[in-house]
Amino acid sequence: MTPSFPAYYRVYTRYWLSRESELIDINLTTNNYILHSFVPSIRSSPPVMAESSGVDTSPISPVERRNSLEKYLQHRPGQQDLKERHILLDTNVAPSLQAAQQELARQKAADSLKKHLEKRPDREDLVERNILPSSTAAPALQAHARELEKHMLADNLEHKIQSRPKPEELIHRGILEEDEDPTRPAQ
Repeated sequence: MTPSFPAYYRVYTRYWLSRESELIDINLTTNNYILHSFVPSIRSSPPVMAESSGVDTSPISPVERRNSLEKYLQHRPGQQDLKERHILLDTNVAPSLQAAQQELARQKAADSLKKHLEKRPDREDLVERNILPSSTAAPALQAHARELEKHMLADNLEHKIQSRPKPEELIHRGILEEDEDPTRPAQ
């Protein structure tokens, strides 16, 4: 597993090999090696990349180097892709003004957020408009409290339906007329 280091740490560690004629840089984040040869016959060759399994000490020809470089350049992500991944800035502003533009955009977003938070309705308003529940129960118990309230309302409604007066009693008290009797068959 490759350790991750904060950006301010030095990423490379250097070691001298074979009587100070070769220098190796080890990238601590990717565990890749770069070998620098200081032998006069190999001095003109560029550093050789090697995997963590071992160090490649053979010099690379300029043609092979160019071909490998072209291969990497062909697979290089496009500018638009880098902008979408927020690696490159998507801006038409001069480089000297880019930092100011970023700070201005950040400040604009902060101001907009602050303005919207000031307009945000308070909790009492939301409870009054039935957007938030008016429960004072703990959040873990609120679902049970709602379920209990629902059952209590159903029981109360059932009790009121059972205790309502019969149509004959309503006719006797003069609330309904004889022809308004719901139990009598329609003519």
